[in-house]
Amino acid sequence: MDEKGMGGLACALALAKQGFKQIEVYENASNLGFVGAGIQLATNMARILDGLGVWADIEKEACDLEETSIRRNPPVVVSTSEKYAFC
Repeated sequence: MDEKGMGGLACALALAKQGFKQIEVYENASNLGFVGAGIQLATNMARILDGLGVWADIEKEACDLEETSIRRNPPVVVSTSEKYAFC
């Protein structure tokens, strides 16, 4: 598979649910480590995960995202009313 991030994982799950047995998902990052960040999911991804039957478990650990900042020079604050953020 050549998908990226949550889309690649969702694709692998969808294939497994269709009966595929040999699915390989690879991480492309050269270095993995803790960065103190959460996983932010857009509403459409939450709907896809719900359709795959896994959103309820994720939602138990989710929190409402009211504001986030994009680290640039200068910093930009993006306000959103999206409620699907995994903390």
